[in-house]
Amino acid sequence: MLAKNLITSIIQDFFEGTDFFVVDVSISGSDKISVFFEKMNGRVTIEDCVKLSKHIEAGLNRDEHDFELEVSSAGMDEPFKVIGQYYKHQGKEVKVITNDGKRHDGILKEVSADSILLETSEKVREEGKKKKIIITQEERLSFDQIKQTKRIIKF
Repeated sequence: MLAKNLITSIIQDFFEGTDFFVVDVSISGSDKISVFFEKMNGRVTIEDCVKLSKHIEAGLNRDEHDFELEVSSAGMDEPFKVIGQYYKHQGKEVKVITNDGKRHDGILKEVSADSILLETSEKVREEGKKKKIIITQEERLSFDQIKQTKRIIKF
């Protein structure tokens, strides 16, 4: 069976000096290698996937290991797995589910090593008024409080 740290090392070598980052690497018992990555500025292209795939293949010996390789972007509708995804989506609208099951939708305003700052908006009716107004507030959530974060995609 192939070692995950070997695959990760080969990938990091390829990413050196670029704005790509690893989201996830998994290896099944039958040596199916799945690599998911993102680009900090922009989108991962098919050409990027092909280049990384060829780089990984070149770093492994098919005579020693029979493996299947799958390389792709992390996917826009997938939950965030690494802090790099939070940095990438800073300024964008996200949905955060906390460990207590509450949903928080808002703009990802700030990311630090241990928390995020989320700007949320809510329509409320002022006392004595018919029309609702929008109240904006900021909420800091530590990564320990967060169960899942996804990007909200609107067309």
